[in-house]
Amino acid sequence: MRVPLNLVEPSRAELLAANQGSRVALDGKIETVAVEVNLLWADRWKVSEKVKVAEGFIVELQTEVGALRKQMVQANSTVGRVEASMAGYEDQASDEYYLDDSAGSFEQDLVYALDAGVRHTVNQPLAQATRPIKHHLIGFAEQQGWVALRASSQ
Repeated sequence: MRVPLNLVEPSRAELLAANQGSRVALDGKIETVAVEVNLLWADRWKVSEKVKVAEGFIVELQTEVGALRKQMVQANSTVGRVEASMAGYEDQASDEYYLDDSAGSFEQDLVYALDAGVRHTVNQPLAQATRPIKHHLIGFAEQQGWVALRASSQ
């Protein structure tokens, strides 16, 4: 089940520009350009949000939330910068990298990844990982829950 909100999808040009790999200031103003809410199973929902940061990069956050929290997240799904540990796992089917946002240096490694090109393997910091992926998406998420860093394999 898809519940689109009344927001404009980013253009292909914007997505391509976001894929250039330049450094992004994570403290910049965040502007939402698209949001989707998808029912996963039972009371689990995934909220996907594309946002722009100050430099014009398109980024995306995905959080899984219970049904009771769905409305709050739908209304205000960008709550703060992710403080995520690099421990996580790869979903081979969807090529998403799930990172546990309990602690760690997620934002620092994320800037490195965009600046230098990311190579990511399960349970390794982005800066030290070995599997090459090509991505234009970084995460902003609420402090509780999971964030999915979407990426396409090179």
